[in-house]
Amino acid sequence: MTAISLEALDAVPWDRLESALPQHPVEGVPRALRRLALGGGAATEEHCYPLSFCLTEGNGRVPSAATAAPPFLVALAADPGTLADGVVPLLERWRAETDPAMRLPVLLQLGWVAAEAAQGDARSVEEVRAVLDGVLRDGEPVMKVAAVIAWARLDPQEPVRRIDLLVETLSDLAVGPRFEEI
Repeated sequence: MTAISLEALDAVPWDRLESALPQHPVEGVPRALRRLALGGGAATEEHCYPLSFCLTEGNGRVPSAATAAPPFLVALAADPGTLADGVVPLLERWRAETDPAMRLPVLLQLGWVAAEAAQGDARSVEEVRAVLDGVLRDGEPVMKVAAVIAWARLDPQEPVRRIDLLVETLSDLAVGPRFEEI
């Protein structure tokens, strides 16, 4: 995260928001986000636990803190310094992650990292190609568009070959809200 994002994190009135669980105060959210941002690639899964405790209840109710955190979570997920380093860790994260909003930046990053690793790690690049093919075959429309974008890093002609898919998906008014949601 950039300094501007950290300033934005500090500008959120966290004290007016509620946590999912009373035993985990809302102050844990900005503290955990700051640790993740400053930890970069050294941040671990354990750094994420306070977010889970503060933002999710499992009863279908969304605490107010959960509405303020997503922009910061997306910024962290999209930051190459915070995403796993290299193709193999990103593939592991792709397989473990279930939330589409978190999978999207991982999928995009896979294209970048695989393109950089293309010369030295052919096996991992083939695994990335298999993931992208699988998303294009079976994924939801938003992920299909992301897969085409990721493929473009490996093969600049892929978006041209997928023009029908892109036009169909991007012009489908029913899919528009899903882009907003993710």
